[in-house]
Amino acid sequence: MAVSGQFVLRHSTDTGRQLKRQAMAGRRKALSLITHFAVTLTDDGQHTWEEIFQHPPNLAQLRQRVGDRAFVVAVQMRRRARRSRAMLPMAAE
Repeated sequence: MAVSGQFVLRHSTDTGRQLKRQAMAGRRKALSLITHFAVTLTDDGQHTWEEIFQHPPNLAQLRQRVGDRAFVVAVQMRRRARRSRAMLPMAAE
């Protein structure tokens, strides 16, 4: 009885770990679908604008999009509003 009890305990912890990994992967995927990255830039120190990226941009991507004369003020990860999230499945059709 002890052997089968240990087997069940070990199996349940392995299964639990697998389910946890699947849940974490699902959360990451869901979060990536509802987030975007807003990079606030300036070229003169007085006026700013935002560039939106789907994934975290690197410096080469920023340089390609805005040029050499812009300075990064902030990088923020933002979630989409509920209304725009509700439109995602319809936009895919």
